[in-house]
Amino acid sequence: MMRRVFVAAVLLFLAANAAAYTKFQFDVTDGSTTAVASLSGTTTKVLKACPGATVAVYLTGTSTLATLYSTAAGAAKSNPFTASNSARATFWIASGTYDFAFSGGGCSTHTWTGMTAGADSLTVSVTGMGAACDGVTDDWAVFQAAASLSGAHRIELPAAACLITNEILITQALVSWVGQGKQTSQINLVPTVDNKAALHFDAAGAAVYYQGAVRDLTIKSTDTTYRKFAIRCTDCSEFDVENVAIFPFEGGPDISPFTGGSSSGLYLEGRELGSFRNIEISADIPIRIGPNPNEPTIDADHYHFDNIYLLAQGSTPNVWIESGVDLAHVTFDGHQAWVLGKWGLYWVDTTSTVGSFNLTIANLRYEQPIARGWMVEIQTNVVLRGFRLINVLGGSLTTIDGVKLRKVRRVLLESYTYNGTGVALDVDSTVTEGLDGRLVTTQTGGSASITGLTKVWSYGPPITGSPLWQSFHYEATAGSNFTAGYCYELMGLNKCAGSGTLANTAAVAIPSLGGVAGLLGRVTVVVSGATKHASCTVSYDATQAQVEATSNAAVCTAGTTAGAFNVHWSSAAVIELLNSTGESVKYWYEVTQIP
Repeated sequence: MMRRVFVAAVLLFLAANAAAYTKFQFDVTDGSTTAVASLSGTTTKVLKACPGATVAVYLTGTSTLATLYSTAAGAAKSNPFTASNSARATFWIASGTYDFAFSGGGCSTHTWTGMTAGADSLTVSVTGMGAACDGVTDDWAVFQAAASLSGAHRIELPAAACLITNEILITQALVSWVGQGKQTSQINLVPTVDNKAALHFDAAGAAVYYQGAVRDLTIKSTDTTYRKFAIRCTDCSEFDVENVAIFPFEGGPDISPFTGGSSSGLYLEGRELGSFRNIEISADIPIRIGPNPNEPTIDADHYHFDNIYLLAQGSTPNVWIESGVDLAHVTFDGHQAWVLGKWGLYWVDTTSTVGSFNLTIANLRYEQPIARGWMVEIQTNVVLRGFRLINVLGGSLTTIDGVKLRKVRRVLLESYTYNGTGVALDVDSTVTEGLDGRLVTTQTGGSASITGLTKVWSYGPPITGSPLWQSFHYEATAGSNFTAGYCYELMGLNKCAGSGTLANTAAVAIPSLGGVAGLLGRVTVVVSGATKHASCTVSYDATQAQVEATSNAAVCTAGTTAGAFNVHWSSAAVIELLNSTGESVKYWYEVTQIP
């Protein structure tokens, strides 16, 4: 049954002024005569305007009319007064708590109670504005009216279940939805079409939405048919969600998920500085991050997900980053418990045009997948620069693989434990600028696919049958220092190593880490061909190379000796390996240089 309510909505502007008066400006509308109009090819509820309605403002809980002003300077205004022919009501008032009464204008009589005006903000209660919150009455009209109040305002929900059948669209900046606690305050979205959100923060046009918040409540849906979203934020800056459950978890976390048509709990479409703390989501896709429709280069900038419990339903990801998204400084930490689904995090990008930076996943346990996917799968179209996976456990079943990366640079796996028998790590030559593992544990029977990378060092022998060492560093072979050797600095000395195959008469330069004359060093060479096999150690300075030791001077020596594999100066600042053995040989060298 639809309760007959008044709604005063849209453009309620609050602003402090020199006289400490607050400006109220809003359109008077009636939720009891909700019209139905076409929007984006669907039908949806809209609010009916009430031109010429009578507005009376009282001190809250009394029949005493408040003092109103027509200007910020304090010019007198009648109370009651008549709204304009466009249903607009405008007045100034001192800080305090008031009741608003509406009548006439083709609308039914209704009162908003407990309207608290501060110097620069407003606090309202949905029940004070007429919401029944009995779990049966459709309170959409009242909720939408509260959302449409302009200026900074706080919307308070009771300790009850409130039913809405349509999306609440919040276009006014600085709006906070605050309940009495998880499970205590509930919004039940029961849509009749796809793609509706319980709370949708979206400024008008291409504008940025600023400083919205949702705290201390539960959003659920008893509908299982339509695609829907619990919280949707489009091009939002400084957005906070804290202490929120999406679908009630009483009786166990798998009870009645937020489901139907690939529904999402948290749907983020762009912008920056998002903070998400102490959140539980049971949904088809718990967290969905999509491109910004207004600014394609600011999709997810400085997002922080702290203490998150996710349960994906079906063969879906717990966290889905859509194609076309570029991100910067996105962090999952605190405790991260991801359960069910096919992926922990899924990001397969084929359309982005700019690179991404710095994704961190820490303190994650992913368990109980229902289909074989990856704990983390990242394949970017341009590149992700900086990926850290820290203190992470997953792979308890053979149906889940570990980490798959493509076009990712500067990768760190620290305290990563894969305890399955699938693929612990899958990377290729597109993973560049270093793949580092520290305290990595993989189970016997698992495997790893590392192609196009060369292991620079490793330590901590792996568990018998494990595909990875406990700690390691890989570099991409192609396009890296490995074409001429790999170098690093240790305790003031330059250390280089390299290997390969040299045809007869071919040469390869030993990298000098600076390429200047005057270097001092020592190189050890091992050479192996069809008939030529030897090793030698050669020291050198700026002008010469000298053999310190050799297993066969006829095969491995210094200079340009015919029939031998030589270490020699090719120019003032370049020392090289020259194959003059008369056959193709394989070689390996290690060099220490004094810069």
